[in-house]
Amino acid sequence: MLLLGELWWHDEDGSGGVADVIGFRPSRLWLGSANGTESSRRSLEFGLWTQDPGLMKAAQKFLVEVVAQSEELDPDSNTLTPDLVEPDYDDEEMWEALTDDAPDEGHGDGE
Repeated sequence: MLLLGELWWHDEDGSGGVADVIGFRPSRLWLGSANGTESSRRSLEFGLWTQDPGLMKAAQKFLVEVVAQSEELDPDSNTLTPDLVEPDYDDEEMWEALTDDAPDEGHGDGE
């Protein structure tokens, strides 16, 4: 999915006060494969451009939600690297779980 449009800015809010107002006006939406590799020319690819206002509005909402969940927790950060929490693994419990489920390798039980 690729949404193209115009990012605009002006310095007045709706009541004429001074403010940084930023907006986005979508113009075209690509739905389909985004495989731009050389090998894509040898396979079946499908995609379409649309200017349907309802689809563009839904795509913009979806993409804003995806970006909001993938950005760092710091609102002033300029990167799109996710700010993920490192899991705290219990190595002893993991080892027990692995060894409990391991098949018996024929340690003299006659089978």
